[in-house]
Amino acid sequence: FNASYSKQWRDKKKFAMRALREFGTNRKTADEKILTEIKALQDKINSYKQDAIELKGIFQQVTANITASIMFNTNFKLDDQGLKELAGIIENWYNCFGAYWMKKTPIPLPRWLHDIYFRESFNKFVEGNCKLRNYIFDQIQYHKETFDPNSLRDFIDVYLAKRNTEEMGKSFADTMMVFFPDSIDSINVFMRWIILYVTTYPEVQKKIQAEIDIQIGTSNMVLCTLFIYTLHGWSSVGCLACAAQIK
Repeated sequence: FNASYSKQWRDKKKFAMRALREFGTNRKTADEKILTEIKALQDKINSYKQDAIELKGIFQQVTANITASIMFNTNFKLDDQGLKELAGIIENWYNCFGAYWMKKTPIPLPRWLHDIYFRESFNKFVEGNCKLRNYIFDQIQYHKETFDPNSLRDFIDVYLAKRNTEEMGKSFADTMMVFFPDSIDSINVFMRWIILYVTTYPEVQKKIQAEIDIQIGTSNMVLCTLFIYTLHGWSSVGCLACAAQIK
């Protein structure tokens, strides 16, 4: 909401997308990271057996772990306390974002109304934002100290190899904040939408599984692609998004 969308902002966005393509997305390394997390997720869910399970927290940890491995080359186990703390910071950040947006919105609100409904959440958002930025700054500093141009480990190393290290400050932290926490929470929400729809429509689940068994590893997964695109139209991953009707 507060982005300037200036030329500098657009250039950094383009560079970030190129860096992600070089390390992570559309690469075998990213596939391996995701498959590892899927196996850990399956084991975690199976451990509950017939007991009720709350998927939000588990999915939050899985998506945070995959993103952190691409960004920072960190690999947590699902029960790791550090991963739980990171996922908790991200969840609290997102839960309190509404209060931040209401304070920054151009719609004028009486101060007493803000104090009653939004002050506590806004303060929590500011606190969570500081914790998240400190985490990112610590990772950037560690990468500066251990950087090896002949062995790029993650997104930060790609950035260090292509850009001036003096630029690795607030502006780069802002770039990292695009992935933490918004993308993590969005993927978490979308994963739960997928679980809801495949359990509601088991016949669709069978067709998708049949296509996966035959076409996995190819570019002919038409039904799976259509299913994902359709869910994006049916289901909202953000409180400000509008649902679409599919005909």
